[in-house]
Amino acid sequence: MTKTLNPLHFEDLEPHRFEDLVRQVVYYFRNWASLEPTGRLGSDDGYDARGFEIVTEEVDIDSDERIDDEEDTESDLKQERLWQIQCKRERAITPSKIKQYVRDMIPETSTVPYGVVFAAAADFSKKTRDTFKEELRKKGVKEFYLWGKADLEDVLYQPKNDHLLYAYFGISLQIQRRSQRSKLRGVLAIKRKAIKHLGPIDFNSFKEVLLRDIDDEQYPYSDRISHFKKQPAWKMYFFAGHEQIEGVGLYGQNHLQAE
Repeated sequence: MTKTLNPLHFEDLEPHRFEDLVRQVVYYFRNWASLEPTGRLGSDDGYDARGFEIVTEEVDIDSDERIDDEEDTESDLKQERLWQIQCKRERAITPSKIKQYVRDMIPETSTVPYGVVFAAAADFSKKTRDTFKEELRKKGVKEFYLWGKADLEDVLYQPKNDHLLYAYFGISLQIQRRSQRSKLRGVLAIKRKAIKHLGPIDFNSFKEVLLRDIDDEQYPYSDRISHFKKQPAWKMYFFAGHEQIEGVGLYGQNHLQAE
């Protein structure tokens, strides 16, 4: 049976918790030298986190060129790209509002980051997404991502982020899958035992079988149950064969009962 999950309620998270969630999602987004939560104590300069991405560039070296200091050479090959991350726990963001947010993130006199991630607990319209791209291109930003509710859900439902899904929303798809696998293994184990003791599939042995509740503390003292004759808590049947889906077929008092 397939269970359908309800939409995740990002808007129910406390603002700083939403920021924490987005920052932890971004953690594996790039190879960071550092990822800083700049918005936790206010005065965030228009963004909630910043990251410095490590980028290694290939440099052609002539065969006759000597490298005296390998450590200095390696440091020269590495660069850091600045990313800004902004989070808004809002249910609706219009094109005009996203334009203002971009301007607040990157004022005219500020350093232009290489990349921007803007995440919100909202569903963005096409016009809002187009405005976001247009404004950041004007600013000279090279990479930019606008994550709405659907985007964040897609990321959180990935197996690598199952721990975040559980930590923030109490849902674990991995635990559910393990539970389903365990249940299936249990059913198969019981089926194998039934085949071992009653006979193989497509085999009718009419072997006598006792059917009872293993948790019934009265067994085998039927005299302790006043209504035992009308409603027996255990009874002997004859095995009629394995059912195609689950269980076995049993005969009892001239009628078939599937258990």
